[in-house]
Amino acid sequence: MPASGAACVRATALIAAGRYPEAREAAKAALEAEGPEPALFLALARAHMAEDEDDHDDEAERVFRRALDAFPDDLDLLAGYAELCLRSDPLDRPGRHRRGPVLLERLRELAPDSPQLRRADASTDVLAATAGRGPSAARVQRHDVVHALTSAASPEAAGEEVRRQVARAPHDRRLAVLDASLDALGRPGCAPLRRLVLRRPEYVFVVQLVVAALVIARFAVEGFPVWIPFAVAVIADLPLLALGLLLRGARAPGGERMSVAVDGERTPGAAEGEQAPRSVDGERTPVAVDGERTPVAEGGEPAAAEPYLPEMPRRSRRELVLVGAGAAVLLGAGVTTGTLAYAEYTAYPRYEAVAPDSFRGMARMDVGAVPEGAGFGSSSGRVETSFNAVYTGGSGDGSGLSVTASIGDFHDATVALVEESGALLASTPGVTPLGDGWMADAGAYGGWMRCDRYAEDLEGTPKAVCFWTDRGSMGVVTFRASEAMTDAEVEQLARMTRQTELRPVS
Repeated sequence: MPASGAACVRATALIAAGRYPEAREAAKAALEAEGPEPALFLALARAHMAEDEDDHDDEAERVFRRALDAFPDDLDLLAGYAELCLRSDPLDRPGRHRRGPVLLERLRELAPDSPQLRRADASTDVLAATAGRGPSAARVQRHDVVHALTSAASPEAAGEEVRRQVARAPHDRRLAVLDASLDALGRPGCAPLRRLVLRRPEYVFVVQLVVAALVIARFAVEGFPVWIPFAVAVIADLPLLALGLLLRGARAPGGERMSVAVDGERTPGAAEGEQAPRSVDGERTPVAVDGERTPVAEGGEPAAAEPYLPEMPRRSRRELVLVGAGAAVLLGAGVTTGTLAYAEYTAYPRYEAVAPDSFRGMARMDVGAVPEGAGFGSSSGRVETSFNAVYTGGSGDGSGLSVTASIGDFHDATVALVEESGALLASTPGVTPLGDGWMADAGAYGGWMRCDRYAEDLEGTPKAVCFWTDRGSMGVVTFRASEAMTDAEVEQLARMTRQTELRPVS
């Protein structure tokens, strides 16, 4: 093989290994030593394009222009330059982007049915222009593993076949990564992960279905724990995480194997100091160019051959159906959950005001209707009705009882409303708080309750006041409460009053 051909093979293998600076140095050195060669110019330009940076794209364009000045009708150079132009940003590099269609037309004139034209023409695809670099390394790896496992009679047979291919193409990154992946999946105890990689879309769809059903079950089954759907999702994600870590761990050793092959092999006929792929079974070692493996013909020029691994296809119909169904399940669960959660959030208990004529031996005194908007809590929600009830005729603790309450939609009510009642009492003129208040048991109706003790400045009568609120009512109860009346008795009387004055409505 001529020295320029060996340098081209080495530069291409270095690009496949991800060693772009070394590939550029090898191509530059060969150009200086051997003179202009289309394949060397193309390898140098692609080593710049592989960096996926604006400065390197600019340098790649300069290489292509220089090469086309010397070889204006070279199909590979025209196709490579067309790809660079068509995949450039039309806003950031409008001039370069406009040159793409011109280069395609030139290719059509020279070789209308050539693979170079088909490859360059694919760059006009919207997805190719957007993604630029194609499918992710993880997706390509999973595709290759599935293809290898489904094409062989057993995992062991798949590994043997891939090792034979690696021997024929030691510089092919996809094959090196596939070989390392099958080695990792062939370890003892990895059989479940092999089944998972083959049925990953179905597994993800089933998990989505189960989690969505559990999320909705939270609203359908009373007392269903909220954390169960999240726990199931985390547990179900563990096998996927283990598979992802195993495959990620295999990508690095795969790249290292191929990189070692680039450095550790010599081709007869290469110049001293130049290392290139060796031949196997009398054939030239394949070169990875744009994801295809092609053997090197005499003279160092690539010749067409079938790739060892199939091209990365678009997503299959089965995968698209499962992805679409999974998205529909998640969307449906999200909409249903959002609707039910909003209904739950805006729900509030309904009450009707009872206010009996007598309570604990005391008679109710008519104090007139409460003006609209003047009820307790009128600024904290939608008040449907308010009432006052004052009971007189008794004596001692619990006498002189009065209650003011509002009924309505208070679904935004929080414990802060009753916690602020202590500050409200302290700012009320004519009363003096007696000690600190306390949060009380709200009782059967739920919600929150706080009680305080105070004394009226004019009469000096010790009293207790308890504020309550829930999502359907709020109110305040006051009555006489000497030091002999315990806090527990104060709470009990306040709860009894609330449950006597209000009656739940289904």
